[in-house]
Amino acid sequence: MNGLCLPIVSMSETEAIEKVKLQICYALKRVALKRYWTQKRMAEFLCTSPSCVSHVIRQRTDKLTLNQLFEYLAKVEPYFEILISI
Repeated sequence: MNGLCLPIVSMSETEAIEKVKLQICYALKRVALKRYWTQKRMAEFLCTSPSCVSHVIRQRTDKLTLNQLFEYLAKVEPYFEILISI
């Protein structure tokens, strides 16, 4: 997986967190598509519910925590890299 590149310039903390959450959801969706996973299979792999996976796929970040998303990303791509430019 390529690293996530997150330019965070003149954003509020809330906006920055939302942007990171969206980028992680997008990265997780790419992994699922690349591995031909159904939402059910992805939920089993992540040890979570299918509804949580649905939130990820649909980028419903209001239903997901940043910590939760980092845990999911670490499970599917243990050596991911995040670049943050300020």
